[in-house]
Amino acid sequence: MLTSGIVQRKEIDLDFDGDSESRVHLLVHDIRPPFLDGRTVFTKQLGTVQSVKDPTSDLAVFSRKGSQLVKEKREQIERQKAAKSVVDVAGTALGNIMGVKSSDEDSAAPPTDSAGEMEIPKGDSQFASHLKASEAVSSFARSKTLREQREFLPAFAVREELLRIIRDNQVVVVVGETGSGKTTQLTQYLYEDGYSNYGMIGCTQPRRVAAMSVAKRVSEEMECKLGTIVGYAIRFEDCTSESTVIKYMTDGVLLRESLKEPDLDHYSSIIMDEAHERSLQTDVIMGLLKQGMYLFLEVRSTTNFVLFEVYNNP
Repeated sequence: MLTSGIVQRKEIDLDFDGDSESRVHLLVHDIRPPFLDGRTVFTKQLGTVQSVKDPTSDLAVFSRKGSQLVKEKREQIERQKAAKSVVDVAGTALGNIMGVKSSDEDSAAPPTDSAGEMEIPKGDSQFASHLKASEAVSSFARSKTLREQREFLPAFAVREELLRIIRDNQVVVVVGETGSGKTTQLTQYLYEDGYSNYGMIGCTQPRRVAAMSVAKRVSEEMECKLGTIVGYAIRFEDCTSESTVIKYMTDGVLLRESLKEPDLDHYSSIIMDEAHERSLQTDVIMGLLKQGMYLFLEVRSTTNFVLFEVYNNP
């Protein structure tokens, strides 16, 4: 444009000293993780990816050797158990002909019933023997009896209203804060009102520890031995008897019982605790119990003890 004469330069800068200009030096480091630089293909490696900075250090080498030793010992023990179960003829047709009796200690496989399905062991329960009577810690628990502690719960204030709503409706949703007595008191209220005369009162729990601890607490409040009037059933263990009328169990146990008895006729009422967690088992059980008996859905809330009528099937 200057050459063509379109524009004209009025001032000419003759100072070509570049020292006055500020220079910025940029150092570019192309850093890529090992699994993206293309040098090593980790998807085709048989071994594990090294998670330590220096895999050749003494600590890393000793830890790998120790883990390998533990793995070998575990595999050795499993092979011994498998070999012992293979050569054992007790419980088989040949063992019955030879008169070899199977011992409960040596049997690694779970017991089965006449139909060939796995049977939940009864009798001497393992966890029940370790559940000891807990000692009171707080001053309130030490100064009050179990009956007085029950009367202090928010559930006791709405006991008659709760039982009236249960008589009028088939499905009841109970919303209350943690510690209001929904899990421990509802089953006892139904038992005291005579619902146990028509069948057992079942209460599902999402976890095994919860089922055992709640059953232990309710048995202490009812002053009975765990496994008699109040019992629990979890996977591989059934701490109940013929006299059990209040049964705490996990969702999976009730779902398995529904396979053998779809109508669950031996239950007069079923309480589904922690229904707000929405597990797969609880959703399936809700569908199975839609046309049956009583269904309690216990959820947590920041409000007080509130009852909602949601479904009534004549």
